[in-house]
Amino acid sequence: MEGIERAVAIAYDITPSPSERPAADAYCNQILESDEGFRRCLSILFESSEPAVHHFCLKAVEHAVAYRYLKLSGEDKALIHDGLMQYFAFIAEHHDLPLYVREKFSQVVVALFRMEYLDSWGTFFDEIRGQCESGNLSCLDIYQRILLAIDDYIISSECFRNPSDAKLANDVKDAMREGAIEKIALDWISILRLGSECSELKELALANLDKYIAWMDIGLVVNDQMLPLLFAGLSDKDIQRFCCGCLIEIVLKGMEPPDKLALLLSLNIENEIVRVHVNNAKFATKLSKLINFIGVEALGTISYVEGDMQKQAIDLSMKSLEIALPFLGHRVDKVSSSCFELINSFVEYVRKHDLGQDEDTIARIGKVLEICHTKLAYPEDFNHEEPDEDEEAFIRYRNSLGQLFRSLVRLQPERVIQYIYNALDQATQNISAVSLIELEVALRMMFLAGQDIADKETYYPALISMIVERKVIEHESVAVPLAFMDVVVRYVRYIPRDEAFLSEVLQMFLGKHGLRHSQRKVRSRSCYFFYRLIKGLLDCIASFSQPIIENLKPLLLVETNLTEDVITIDDQCSLFEALGSMIATVRPGSRATLVEHSLGTVMCQARAVFAEASENVDQLQDPRFGVYVSRILKVFASFAQGFEKKDTSEVKGVFEESMALCADALKMLPVDQNVRAQSVFLLHRMIQSLGADILETITPFVEHLLTYLEDGDGKCLLEFFQLITQIMASFEEKAAPLIDSVFSPLVAKVAPYFMRDITMRSEEGLECDRIQRQFFIFLKYLFSGNLVSVMTSERNVGSVKDVISAVMEPCSRLDGTTMGTKSICFKLLRKMCQHWNNEEFCQIVVDRGFELIFAVPMHPDFVLSDAESQNLLIDITSFQRDALQMNEAMPEHLAKFLSSKGIDEQIVSEYITRLMETRRVRDFAVWLKELLEHMRGQGS
Repeated sequence: MEGIERAVAIAYDITPSPSERPAADAYCNQILESDEGFRRCLSILFESSEPAVHHFCLKAVEHAVAYRYLKLSGEDKALIHDGLMQYFAFIAEHHDLPLYVREKFSQVVVALFRMEYLDSWGTFFDEIRGQCESGNLSCLDIYQRILLAIDDYIISSECFRNPSDAKLANDVKDAMREGAIEKIALDWISILRLGSECSELKELALANLDKYIAWMDIGLVVNDQMLPLLFAGLSDKDIQRFCCGCLIEIVLKGMEPPDKLALLLSLNIENEIVRVHVNNAKFATKLSKLINFIGVEALGTISYVEGDMQKQAIDLSMKSLEIALPFLGHRVDKVSSSCFELINSFVEYVRKHDLGQDEDTIARIGKVLEICHTKLAYPEDFNHEEPDEDEEAFIRYRNSLGQLFRSLVRLQPERVIQYIYNALDQATQNISAVSLIELEVALRMMFLAGQDIADKETYYPALISMIVERKVIEHESVAVPLAFMDVVVRYVRYIPRDEAFLSEVLQMFLGKHGLRHSQRKVRSRSCYFFYRLIKGLLDCIASFSQPIIENLKPLLLVETNLTEDVITIDDQCSLFEALGSMIATVRPGSRATLVEHSLGTVMCQARAVFAEASENVDQLQDPRFGVYVSRILKVFASFAQGFEKKDTSEVKGVFEESMALCADALKMLPVDQNVRAQSVFLLHRMIQSLGADILETITPFVEHLLTYLEDGDGKCLLEFFQLITQIMASFEEKAAPLIDSVFSPLVAKVAPYFMRDITMRSEEGLECDRIQRQFFIFLKYLFSGNLVSVMTSERNVGSVKDVISAVMEPCSRLDGTTMGTKSICFKLLRKMCQHWNNEEFCQIVVDRGFELIFAVPMHPDFVLSDAESQNLLIDITSFQRDALQMNEAMPEHLAKFLSSKGIDEQIVSEYITRLMETRRVRDFAVWLKELLEHMRGQGS
């Protein structure tokens, strides 16, 4: 005994000894795994006074029951059974045993219960209850913990790992329903009748009742013995939350709607709730949930009952709603959100039954609207700069409340709009005196309502005029200017197109309350909002272009020292894209001047910095130079984005100069990843903006990017694929010379990624999969965009075999790539059959292609009935049909291949005939599936 006690003391850190801890752990594990371990532990269980030793010994018994019980002799099983029952009696005399020992004992008993109850221990509950006949509180405590553990480890669906677990749970519940649960329910009643000194035991009993109500006979709970105890418990601060939880389970008990309504009416819980004194938020949350479910369940029965019963259902629903409203308005958000479902269900019920004009309904909607107004407001001490965890929770709650508010808008749009107008009118009377909370929430309601009001043209010009004319943006807070700009750009279409009014709006965004705000967060968001404002005013902004550019000039310079004290580079890019969009819409003849005013200083500075760096090796090697260059390229790309699908004839020279600077950047820093990434970004934008005019210009860029693409740089390779794919999609056969120049080098760059194992679920494996798939998409564009001749040009013909091997590789194995990738590959093989109808490729199909027909489908893990698998069989069928049409000898080659697989000659003949003559590919694929199932059954 001393060895186990010593080892446990060290392993459980009762006697800390770091040097001996490994040996102690090993000794304890040896006891657990030993066939004799549980016997030794049972023998010392009653002798040691150390709780940790008790815990370990019980753990050893649990281990034996869980892993070796079926192999134990009858004598050993009896030893465990008797030992546990004796320990139960031992607990009665030692009520001071710590909780962790009691919990472990309960778990061990339930482990044995799992093995024996249904087959050989039908008296389990009688034995457990028998231990408690004396009323020993310690035994009753264990009894309740055992019941909890039965639910936790056997009955609860959360512990199901396979269908047998679910079956065991159902069998146990059926067995308990035959008599045990009725006695258990009586025991719960007895416990609930105990005095206030037994509150912890009552909590355990109620926790069990909460779990068991769902599957026990409701009559064992809804009776004149149990219900009064639960209602009385609502006033007992120690157990009120647990009583409330049980009542919730009663309300949610599954049954037919008429029966459910009869139950709810008989319970009369709503009248009990109004009499209860709520003294803490946790209990309030429970009560909120309870009244929520009563109302929701009652509403759910209305359409299933008629006459007087229906009227009672409606009355109960409305009474529940009235009781729920104070909970909805509770200061604690968790209490409030616990009755959202009822409020939403009520609103939906009113909408569905067109009850919006009913006076009582209007009054209730008004109350909900007022509560939403109050609850949408930020707390006074809310930190808008860096919200903490609780404040983040409030934001999530506020979003949910916003959804409820929007449902009110959909129900009564005119009423809600009038409410918002009044709220804004009151809040904006004196901006300097109004509170942040009052003003921000009014703006928030305006923002939310517009998402669901169809006739915004009628309401929103007036609302926007109000908040602009009353200079809401000038509020001293951070939140209000942001909310103001957010709502204005959201509903920019409804800004009055009066020139003086537009000028005022622009000045607000450009001034000290927007882009020049003292808070960096506001400045940053203002850049984005300004971009959206300009995009929304393109139909009327042209006359403001020059003043806007002049105003923004101080913010447009890209600092060489990389400081971002005023705004960040991303913020600047928002401004440059806004300017590009604006200039692209002004009348022809003035665009070049405006572009020069916008980009001239930046370009001049960049030319000077680049020229200096080209003469200074130290500057080139300075990481800060690379950052500066990448920022310049990002600015150019953002500006060009504004000209997408617009006339660029006047500004072509500026764009060409930006491309020249990009070329210089790549020459100076050919392997700098940031510079490469921003160069690709710029090329994307130039392709969108300049179209085919840029094709000749970008060819050396593309070749340069590929030449300096380092081996193993998967990220840059993926970016390159996206660029080359855009070029092919945009220019099709016009891109042939460019694609011809990069095809073979690109195949060489991709080749190593087909030599790696992509079955591993590592980042490297996933990257390989993405690159392979992108390569196949690239090939797909070549075949479908009149560019197929590129692959067999004199420059690239040597790479064709590598391409064919790359395409065939995923079709030869089940693991690694997805079914979608395999499908693409078979489609590519079809294209090859259609375009490369020559003797060499025919022989490749005969030697290697036909093998692919069965490579994946015959794999034991290939599920023939799966939808993706069946689609793949269709692609495999289509590939075979295209292969047979390559020349007259192909059917004979396929027949020989099928015969080599041990397929009967008659089936081979039928296979070829069906393949060539079946009209619909899908029909042959169905037959092929049946053949594969037959071959699997024959073990072919």
